[in-house]
Amino acid sequence: MKMKGSGMMRTGENIFKRKDGRWEARYHKGRTASGKLLYGFCYGKTYSEAKAQMERAKQEYAETAHTVSSAAQASFEDCCDAWLQMNQPRLHASTYVKYQTVLEKHIKPYFGSCYPHEIQSPSVSAFSQYLLNERKLAPKTAKDILLILHSILKYVQKQFPGKTEPIDIIYPK
Repeated sequence: MKMKGSGMMRTGENIFKRKDGRWEARYHKGRTASGKLLYGFCYGKTYSEAKAQMERAKQEYAETAHTVSSAAQASFEDCCDAWLQMNQPRLHASTYVKYQTVLEKHIKPYFGSCYPHEIQSPSVSAFSQYLLNERKLAPKTAKDILLILHSILKYVQKQFPGKTEPIDIIYPK
């Protein structure tokens, strides 16, 4: 019996060929608060490349999920470390060091002892003013720091759906 399309779904793997010629691999990342499945996606030029990327992503996800098990238990500092660890494989060494420095010098001292659900828009606005007025940083530097903070907050939202609220950040000009 011939399968419809180029997929390999019957083998139990969620890997199939897309119309654009790339292979797409999906893996389970967890569930939303309503019980709906969350998927991670990986792409490759070949079936084996997509499968290898999926295996690496699943392993990284499992390690990260093990590192930060619950938003209620994990401090924001733990979430920052998990975010940096998760992104390390895709970052250049210099970018990794820059992010690490921003975390250690600016973000962790301000938010480190907080829990992720405690960080709201007013506290981020206060942090922005702190960077500009008390630390006397240039607007571009403050914006770069806030972009990293925003990326971490998005990571926390994906890891713990329903535990944290989306935050609007107003970037300095």
